[in-house]
Amino acid sequence: VECGSRDINITAKELTSAERPDYTATWIVGTTVYTKSISTGVGSERVTITYTPYENAIGEYTYSTTAGSGKYTISQPDSNYIITGAGKLTLVKVDATCPTMSAYNGAYDAESHTITVGNDAVGGTVEYRTSATGEWSTTKPTRKEAGTTIVYVRVEGDDNHNTKDCGNKSLTIVARDITITANNQTITYGESIQEGLSQIEVTSGSLVNGENITEITLTPSTTEVTTSGTITPSAATIKDGINNDVTDNYNITYESGALTILSLEEYFEYDSSLVYDETNGILGNILVNTTKSGLLDILDSDAELAIIDKNDNNIANTDIIKTGYKLRLIRPRGIDTLTLSVRGDSTGDGKVNMNDVTAAYRHYRKKTIINDPARLMAADVVGAKDVNMNDITRIYRIFRGTAQ
Repeated sequence: VECGSRDINITAKELTSAERPDYTATWIVGTTVYTKSISTGVGSERVTITYTPYENAIGEYTYSTTAGSGKYTISQPDSNYIITGAGKLTLVKVDATCPTMSAYNGAYDAESHTITVGNDAVGGTVEYRTSATGEWSTTKPTRKEAGTTIVYVRVEGDDNHNTKDCGNKSLTIVARDITITANNQTITYGESIQEGLSQIEVTSGSLVNGENITEITLTPSTTEVTTSGTITPSAATIKDGINNDVTDNYNITYESGALTILSLEEYFEYDSSLVYDETNGILGNILVNTTKSGLLDILDSDAELAIIDKNDNNIANTDIIKTGYKLRLIRPRGIDTLTLSVRGDSTGDGKVNMNDVTAAYRHYRKKTIINDPARLMAADVVGAKDVNMNDITRIYRIFRGTAQ
């Protein structure tokens, strides 16, 4: 039996505003549509709705079936559903994207340096500051002197981006390593070491071009005769080409030089008959009536030798040496002077007579003390480091010609 037919008509379900509430989306650069999956209310079915704002910019948009300022349209999801409800679409700012960054760490070279910041920041302007608080600037900080600067970075967001804190990077200039070494020196006892910049060298590392050591202190370990002394440099000052002090930009190591101090006795040779008193600077035990040429014949030195009288005049080769005359050793580094003492000539007139006997005797009896070291050596002919009757007797014998 044919019973006929009936049409079955299934209409699309309307999705109202209850099923399509307000939608807040994060703005995306270059995107013209935004999508959202919503429940249809039919079992577990969901559909994806496509929102197309009229302007792709931060702001609020209301639903419209036609495009227009401040409006958005919706593409129908499929034939089973139809959208009739109206919700609000809000596009909110996205965070700006930080650039790639790297710290700087290098030795002082008198040049300005800064951190490395790439050109890949998105959504705003890169800004800097050198403290955790304070004003931001678009000028990237630089550093020239030794030390560390912490550079804080952010991207100041544009109209569509939130400002993004990008942390910080260190900008470090390390003090330049150099070693300053004192030159070795050999001097004679009583001399001072040579001072000044000519007596040092930079033996490790180097100064920046155009910068120079302008001051240095040199300190000897001793002023006594030595073969193992040292000269220690310290307190260097370094300046640039316009006289700015840049010493703090250098990490200076100081190395000592060797110091040898020779005694005058080592510097010249003399006949074994003579006596050298280094403490008082006296060359004594010279025989009476010795002439200048006679004395020079028994001395040997690399220095130029001169003998001067008590008025600071050079004496002739034939002149007799007197107690109190001076022997000068003239060298490139300076002049050393020794006082001469003639055996028995305690009065300093170049002769040995009763005046000398009397002077020695009065000193012995503590009547008139001989304070001059050269005259006292002349009276101490026996060499006992004291004037006694043996010395007085010997002086008398020299006067009489029975002894030297």
